[in-house]
Amino acid sequence: MPVKMSLSLKGKEEKKGETPGYLFSEAEFFLSKGNSTYGQSLQLLQKKCTSDPATLQPLHQKGDGKKIYRPLTIRESILAKVEDFNREYDKSGIKRDLEDRLKFFDCNANLSSCTGVAYKAATSKFKIIPLCPNLIELASDFNQDFIPIDYNLIDGYQLDWQHDDNYEALWLAALEEDQTLLREYKHIAVPIAQIMDEIDDFYFCLNSGKNTPKKEDILVPISISSPLVLETMVKYPVYFVQLSKKEK
Repeated sequence: MPVKMSLSLKGKEEKKGETPGYLFSEAEFFLSKGNSTYGQSLQLLQKKCTSDPATLQPLHQKGDGKKIYRPLTIRESILAKVEDFNREYDKSGIKRDLEDRLKFFDCNANLSSCTGVAYKAATSKFKIIPLCPNLIELASDFNQDFIPIDYNLIDGYQLDWQHDDNYEALWLAALEEDQTLLREYKHIAVPIAQIMDEIDDFYFCLNSGKNTPKKEDILVPISISSPLVLETMVKYPVYFVQLSKKEK
Protein backbone atom coordinates (compact mmCIF):
# COMPACT_ATOMS: atom_id res chain seq x y z
CA MET A 1 0.00 0.00 0.00
CA PRO A 2 1.66 3.24 -1.09
CA VAL A 3 2.30 5.86 1.53
CA LYS A 4 2.63 9.43 0.31
CA MET A 5 4.85 11.40 2.64
CA SER A 6 8.09 13.34 2.69
CA LEU A 7 10.62 14.05 5.43
CA SER A 8 12.90 17.04 5.28
CA LEU A 9 16.66 16.83 5.87
CA LYS A 10 16.31 18.71 9.14
CA GLY A 11 13.70 16.21 10.30
CA LYS A 12 16.09 13.35 9.59
CA GLU A 13 18.81 15.02 11.62
CA GLU A 14 16.46 15.38 14.56
CA LYS A 15 15.83 11.63 14.54
CA LYS A 16 19.38 11.16 15.84
CA GLY A 17 18.06 12.26 19.21
CA GLU A 18 15.68 9.32 19.63
CA THR A 19 16.10 7.04 22.63
CA PRO A 20 18.58 4.17 22.06
CA GLY A 21 16.85 0.79 22.07
CA TYR A 22 19.01 -0.55 24.91
CA LEU A 23 17.45 1.97 27.30
CA PHE A 24 14.09 0.33 26.77
CA SER A 25 15.46 -3.12 27.52
CA GLU A 26 16.89 -1.81 30.82
CA ALA A 27 14.04 0.48 31.81
CA GLU A 28 11.04 0.13 34.02
CA PHE A 29 8.07 2.07 32.65
CA PHE A 30 5.81 4.25 34.77
CA LEU A 31 2.72 6.31 34.08
CA SER A 32 3.49 9.91 35.01
CA LYS A 33 0.27 11.83 35.61
CA GLY A 34 0.55 15.56 35.02
CA ASN A 35 -1.63 18.59 35.57
CA SER A 36 -4.30 20.31 33.52
CA THR A 37 -2.09 21.67 30.72
CA TYR A 38 0.68 20.26 28.55
CA GLY A 39 3.17 22.89 29.75
CA GLN A 40 2.54 22.20 33.45
CA SER A 41 2.68 18.44 32.90
CA LEU A 42 5.94 18.77 30.98
CA GLN A 43 7.49 20.74 33.84
CA LEU A 44 6.29 18.13 36.37
CA LEU A 45 7.77 15.28 34.30
CA GLN A 46 11.11 17.11 34.14
CA LYS A 47 11.11 17.63 37.93
CA LYS A 48 10.40 13.93 38.51
CA CYS A 49 13.24 12.91 36.20
CA THR A 50 15.67 15.40 37.75
CA SER A 51 14.98 14.01 41.23
CA ASP A 52 15.39 10.39 40.06
CA PRO A 53 19.10 9.38 40.03
CA ALA A 54 18.19 6.24 38.08
CA THR A 55 16.23 8.01 35.35
CA LEU A 56 16.57 6.82 31.77
CA GLN A 57 14.38 9.58 30.36
CA PRO A 58 15.78 10.91 27.06
CA LEU A 59 17.38 14.35 26.91
CA HIS A 60 16.84 17.16 24.44
CA GLN A 61 19.50 19.77 23.69
CA LYS A 62 18.17 23.29 23.22
CA GLY A 63 19.67 25.89 20.93
CA ASP A 64 21.66 27.41 23.81
CA GLY A 65 23.27 24.03 24.53
CA LYS A 66 21.23 23.35 27.69
CA LYS A 67 19.89 19.81 28.01
CA ILE A 68 16.43 19.10 29.38
CA TYR A 69 14.40 15.94 29.89
CA ARG A 70 11.71 15.40 27.30
CA PRO A 71 8.58 13.25 26.87
CA LEU A 72 8.79 10.23 24.61
CA THR A 73 7.85 10.48 20.95
CA ILE A 74 4.85 8.53 19.67
CA ARG A 75 7.21 5.88 18.32
CA GLU A 76 9.04 5.61 21.64
CA SER A 77 5.74 5.48 23.55
CA ILE A 78 4.47 2.65 21.35
CA LEU A 79 7.81 0.87 21.76
CA ALA A 80 7.50 1.21 25.55
CA LYS A 81 3.95 -0.18 25.48
CA VAL A 82 5.01 -3.17 23.38
CA GLU A 83 8.17 -3.78 25.44
CA ASP A 84 6.25 -3.69 28.72
CA PHE A 85 3.49 -5.97 27.41
CA ASN A 86 6.01 -8.55 26.19
CA ARG A 87 7.60 -8.88 29.63
CA GLU A 88 5.92 -11.96 31.04
CA TYR A 89 7.87 -11.86 34.31
CA ASP A 90 8.83 -9.04 36.64
CA LYS A 91 12.37 -8.51 37.96
CA SER A 92 11.65 -10.87 40.87
CA GLY A 93 10.80 -13.66 38.44
CA ILE A 94 7.09 -13.57 39.27
CA LYS A 95 4.76 -14.10 36.33
CA ARG A 96 2.80 -10.92 35.56
CA ASP A 97 -0.95 -11.15 35.09
CA LEU A 98 -2.55 -9.85 31.91
CA GLU A 99 -4.06 -6.82 33.65
CA ASP A 100 -0.61 -5.63 34.68
CA ARG A 101 0.83 -6.21 31.19
CA LEU A 102 -2.01 -4.15 29.70
CA LYS A 103 -1.70 -1.18 32.05
CA PHE A 104 -0.44 1.14 29.29
CA PHE A 105 -3.32 0.12 27.02
CA ASP A 106 -5.92 1.65 29.31
CA CYS A 107 -8.01 3.88 27.07
CA ASN A 108 -8.81 6.14 30.02
CA ALA A 109 -5.14 7.12 30.26
CA ASN A 110 -4.20 8.75 26.97
CA LEU A 111 -0.42 8.99 26.74
CA SER A 112 0.79 12.33 25.51
CA SER A 113 4.07 12.77 23.64
CA CYS A 114 6.53 15.23 22.16
CA THR A 115 5.28 14.30 18.67
CA GLY A 116 3.33 17.14 17.13
CA VAL A 117 1.01 17.75 14.21
CA ALA A 118 1.09 21.08 12.37
CA TYR A 119 -1.80 22.30 10.23
CA LYS A 120 -1.47 24.76 7.36
CA ALA A 121 -4.14 27.46 7.47
CA ALA A 122 -7.08 27.22 5.04
CA THR A 123 -5.80 23.96 3.50
CA SER A 124 -5.98 20.20 4.05
CA LYS A 125 -2.19 19.97 4.43
CA PHE A 126 -0.50 18.98 7.68
CA LYS A 127 2.83 17.68 8.97
CA ILE A 128 3.64 15.13 11.64
CA ILE A 129 6.79 16.09 13.58
CA PRO A 130 8.17 13.03 15.44
CA LEU A 131 10.50 15.00 17.74
CA CYS A 132 8.97 18.46 18.11
CA PRO A 133 11.08 21.20 19.79
CA ASN A 134 8.01 23.48 19.96
CA LEU A 135 6.49 21.03 22.44
CA ILE A 136 9.65 20.00 24.30
CA GLU A 137 10.62 23.62 25.02
CA LEU A 138 7.10 24.82 25.81
CA ALA A 139 6.79 27.23 28.74
CA SER A 140 5.05 25.84 31.81
CA ASP A 141 2.56 28.74 31.87
CA PHE A 142 1.37 28.20 28.28
CA ASN A 143 -2.41 27.75 28.46
CA GLN A 144 -3.74 28.12 24.92
CA ASP A 145 -5.46 25.34 22.96
CA PHE A 146 -2.73 25.32 20.31
CA ILE A 147 0.67 26.78 19.43
CA PRO A 148 0.67 29.44 16.68
CA ILE A 149 3.40 28.62 14.12
CA ASP A 150 4.67 29.36 10.62
CA TYR A 151 3.84 26.12 8.82
CA ASN A 152 6.54 26.64 6.19
CA LEU A 153 9.26 26.66 8.87
CA ILE A 154 8.15 23.34 10.39
CA ASP A 155 9.94 20.15 9.29
CA GLY A 156 8.23 16.78 9.35
CA TYR A 157 6.26 14.18 7.43
CA GLN A 158 3.96 16.17 5.17
CA LEU A 159 0.59 14.73 4.24
CA ASP A 160 -2.65 16.00 2.75
CA TRP A 161 -6.12 14.85 3.76
CA GLN A 162 -7.19 15.02 0.12
CA HIS A 163 -4.50 12.55 -0.96
CA ASP A 164 -3.47 10.71 2.22
CA ASP A 165 -6.86 9.78 3.68
CA ASN A 166 -5.29 6.54 4.77
CA TYR A 167 -4.98 5.62 8.44
CA GLU A 168 -2.05 3.31 7.79
CA ALA A 169 -0.12 6.22 6.28
CA LEU A 170 -0.79 8.35 9.34
CA TRP A 171 0.37 5.62 11.70
CA LEU A 172 3.54 5.09 9.67
CA ALA A 173 4.31 8.81 9.74
CA ALA A 174 3.83 8.93 13.51
CA LEU A 175 6.01 5.82 13.93
CA GLU A 176 8.71 7.23 11.62
CA GLU A 177 8.07 4.53 9.01
CA ASP A 178 8.73 1.67 11.45
CA GLN A 179 6.49 -0.95 9.84
CA THR A 180 7.76 -3.75 12.09
CA LEU A 181 6.72 -1.85 15.22
CA LEU A 182 3.33 -1.01 13.71
CA ARG A 183 2.66 -4.69 12.93
CA GLU A 184 3.64 -5.76 16.44
CA TYR A 185 1.56 -3.04 18.07
CA LYS A 186 -1.48 -3.92 15.97
CA HIS A 187 -1.02 -7.59 16.89
CA ILE A 188 -1.45 -6.60 20.55
CA ALA A 189 -3.83 -3.64 20.34
CA VAL A 190 -6.35 -4.70 17.68
CA PRO A 191 -7.67 -7.70 19.66
CA ILE A 192 -8.04 -5.40 22.68
CA ALA A 193 -9.94 -2.88 20.56
CA GLN A 194 -12.18 -5.68 19.22
CA ILE A 195 -13.01 -6.81 22.75
CA MET A 196 -13.87 -3.22 23.69
CA ASP A 197 -15.79 -2.72 20.43
CA GLU A 198 -13.45 0.12 19.48
CA ILE A 199 -11.78 -1.41 16.44
CA ASP A 200 -12.78 1.52 14.21
CA ASP A 201 -11.17 3.95 16.66
CA PHE A 202 -7.83 2.17 16.35
CA TYR A 203 -7.58 3.35 12.76
CA PHE A 204 -9.32 6.70 13.17
CA CYS A 205 -6.20 8.81 13.48
CA LEU A 206 -6.05 12.56 14.00
CA ASN A 207 -9.80 12.63 13.49
CA SER A 208 -10.25 15.98 15.23
CA GLY A 209 -8.33 17.74 12.46
CA LYS A 210 -9.86 16.03 9.47
CA ASN A 211 -11.64 18.21 6.92
CA THR A 212 -11.59 21.22 9.23
CA PRO A 213 -9.28 23.85 7.68
CA LYS A 214 -7.82 26.17 10.32
CA LYS A 215 -7.84 29.96 10.16
CA GLU A 216 -4.14 30.08 11.03
CA ASP A 217 -1.15 27.77 11.11
CA ILE A 218 -1.26 25.80 14.35
CA LEU A 219 0.54 22.97 16.13
CA VAL A 220 -0.69 20.53 18.82
CA PRO A 221 0.66 17.31 20.40
CA ILE A 222 -0.53 13.80 19.55
CA SER A 223 -1.52 11.29 22.22
CA ILE A 224 -2.23 7.56 22.15
CA SER A 225 -4.60 5.20 23.88
CA SER A 226 -5.73 2.45 21.55
CA PRO A 227 -6.33 4.95 18.76
CA LEU A 228 -3.94 7.71 17.80
CA VAL A 229 -5.67 11.00 18.54
CA LEU A 230 -5.23 14.73 18.30
CA GLU A 231 -5.30 16.67 21.56
CA THR A 232 -5.40 20.31 22.54
CA MET A 233 -2.78 21.95 24.74
CA VAL A 234 -5.27 22.32 27.60
CA LYS A 235 -6.58 18.93 28.63
CA TYR A 236 -7.12 17.04 31.86
CA PRO A 237 -5.40 14.83 32.72
CA VAL A 238 -2.12 14.67 30.79
CA TYR A 239 -0.02 11.50 31.06
CA PHE A 240 3.55 10.70 29.96
CA VAL A 241 5.57 7.50 30.03
CA GLN A 242 8.47 7.85 32.47
CA LEU A 243 11.61 5.67 32.24
CA SER A 244 13.80 4.65 35.15
CA LYS A 245 16.19 1.83 36.08
CA LYS A 246 14.66 1.42 39.50
CA GLU A 247 11.31 0.00 40.51
CA LYS A 248 9.03 2.48 42.22
